Amino acid sequence: MSENIGVLVEKLDALTATVERELGTVREQAQQASAEIRRLTQDQERLNSEVNSINSRMQASTELLRAELQSKSTELEKKLGDVNTALMNQERVLEGIPIEQKEKEAAERLESARADFLINSKGLFNSLTDRPVQYLCAESILRECEKRGITVDSFSGLANKNAAQEIVAHFRMFKDGTPAADREQATWFESVGELVGKLRDAKRRLADENAGIAATVKSLRAERDDLAGQVAQLEKPEPPMLAKRRHLIGTACAVLGCVIIGVCILALIFADLGAAVPVAGLVAGLVLLAVARMNSDAHRANKLNSLRTRHASAVEKLKAIEVEAPERIKRSRAELDRFTQDMVRLQISPPDRIDDDGPFDQSLNVAEQRQTKWRNDHPEIAKVLP
Repeated sequence: MSENIGVLVEKLDALTATVERELGTVREQAQQASAEIRRLTQDQERLNSEVNSINSRMQASTELLRAELQSKSTELEKKLGDVNTALMNQERVLEGIPIEQKEKEAAERLESARADFLINSKGLFNSLTDRPVQYLCAESILRECEKRGITVDSFSGLANKNAAQEIVAHFRMFKDGTPAADREQATWFESVGELVGKLRDAKRRLADENAGIAATVKSLRAERDDLAGQVAQLEKPEPPMLAKRRHLIGTACAVLGCVIIGVCILALIFADLGAAVPVAGLVAGLVLLAVARMNSDAHRANKLNSLRTRHASAVEKLKAIEVEAPERIKRSRAELDRFTQDMVRLQISPPDRIDDDGPFDQSLNVAEQRQTKWRNDHPEIAKVLP
């Protein structure tokens, strides 16, 4: 039999998901139809109430008002007829949705799938001769049944119920009756598998952490070098001609901006030009003042101080990462020590050499080698846990 426990579980879960999805679609259709019926029923009751109200008013009305009410009543009765037709159609739609049949079919398909799972699992178990592997197979099947709520009560048919009871009881009896030596071998293999999984997770977490730190260091170094270049550029003495031109531009923009703003304020107060022209002039004046500010010595000094602060911050962050490096190694060593204790408990010799750049690699290799050796000594495990 080529199917292992994982394949059998995947097939069961896939069919379960398909059945639940199909059943969910039918239930949603029924809910939508029921909601539409409720809405139409409310419309029907409202229209009936309005028609009855108009009919009552018509009895005590003049001929002119009676004619108007008759017209409105006719309109409402037409709407009521449309609603009645739509309501009957929607009721037929709901009647045509086979919700009970679908639920019954879904229950039968799920029960059949669970029965097939148990039967195929028993067939897989019967194909095994290695006692530790048989123990692992029985334990895995019982565990998967417990996860999915597969019990004797899951079956309604007497044949399936009896078969399920027999199969489950057989697995439990075998598991409970397994000799201690075979049980210890199977438990050892499971424990090594858990250890290998933990070591792989730790290795992956460390690799992700190191990759994130490397990216941060690269970004900070680029930022530090860029800021250092900008600081050096501003710290260099400015050529006299450039400084003179900068001062002239700043002075001219400041004077012109103040004049424009003043004229615009006077125009807003005294002149009858509307608000658009003075406001546009105010905006232009403010822009000129901003340009004057950017060409001032104070702005140049503030910019230099800001760049120095940012540069110092980037340098500090890089130093913090360098200081943190020994702590990261210490944390990895502490985690590795816990794994080493597990290896000793499982009678696996820890590696003689530990590489701080990949502290989990050697231990993982040793554990995987012992796991592979057990697999080679018990080749039937491939039928259970490939």
